[in-house]
Amino acid sequence: MDLHVNQLAEYYGQAPVIFGDVFKQTLQPGILGVERRTAEGYGGLVFPIEGRARFTFNGCPYEIEPGTIAHGGPDMELCKEALSERSCSFVVVHYWLPAEEVARYPLHHEHFCVRMDNYGRTLELAQQLLQEYNTPGRMAALRTKLTFFNLIYEMVISINRQFRDENSKMMAQAADYIREHYAEPLTVEKLALQFGYDRRRFTYLFERETGMSPMNYLTRVRIGRSREMLKNYSCSVAQVAEWVGYSDSFYFSRIFKKHTGISPTEFRKQG
Repeated sequence: MDLHVNQLAEYYGQAPVIFGDVFKQTLQPGILGVERRTAEGYGGLVFPIEGRARFTFNGCPYEIEPGTIAHGGPDMELCKEALSERSCSFVVVHYWLPAEEVARYPLHHEHFCVRMDNYGRTLELAQQLLQEYNTPGRMAALRTKLTFFNLIYEMVISINRQFRDENSKMMAQAADYIREHYAEPLTVEKLALQFGYDRRRFTYLFERETGMSPMNYLTRVRIGRSREMLKNYSCSVAQVAEWVGYSDSFYFSRIFKKHTGISPTEFRKQG
């Protein structure tokens, strides 16, 4: 399942998730582990400790290793297989939702796999949860509940950080692309398609990273380049306009004056 971090944050932020149990499991290489179904009524989160494995939920495979987590919904077909030469171990955390709330949160019934930043802290909490769950006493039971919610919080924050870093890199590439292709007939739709986003999300991410919309950024690049040309070359204003991506020289002149306070001709005279 393709999953956006906002869906994950909304799910775990609003759904009344209740801790079920936690255990550690190890897969030996070369041995295919088959289970008929995941736990009925429980969602499960898999936190790899070491090694690499393939988890297949309802026929959909996910390869996991430290730095990734997998989620399986209730009552799913599950097949597990170690892919590394050494054994693969992981912590499994089960949780559930009250029966009257299940229908409101479809993500509970989905399988997915996500990569996260700062996985060491997340794994530390998963192992702490395992230790506290196996410690007798009321205080340990209380600490178990608190650690479970700390684990969920850290997981969502880490995934969000990872997505933000990846989006930041992509927007930097988009800005570079605009600076290199400013003379072409660029639109937000074309740019969004080029980098694999829908129009609205591309615009939001680009503004978050640069402080301006993609089209405003393009305009600033074009005006900056046209100032250089007007200052250093004797070509006509119409030629400059065409070279920086404007087919209409009158429109170019209006945009130039809007951004600089003077017309292209006046700017050239000042230079």
